[in-house]
Amino acid sequence: MALNLALISTGFIPHHAIARIVKRNGSQLYSIHGRNPDLVKQFQSQYGFPTLSMDLTDLLSDSNVDVVYIGFHRLRTH
Repeated sequence: MALNLALISTGFIPHHAIARIVKRNGSQLYSIHGRNPDLVKQFQSQYGFPTLSMDLTDLLSDSNVDVVYIGFHRLRTH
């Protein structure tokens, strides 16, 4: 059974992680979320996400989402 993957972030890291995640565990791309509508739509088109969300609460409450990947780099701490 394939898992529906929701992705939070349209930055550098997700571009490199998507193929590996889908190939490794059989997940299928389901939804993309980000702050910039233009980047979210571009990412959706480029990778074939069937849905997108500009509202994080809506994304996380979507019953079709099985896995959420948060694609942020490690924050610096001082």
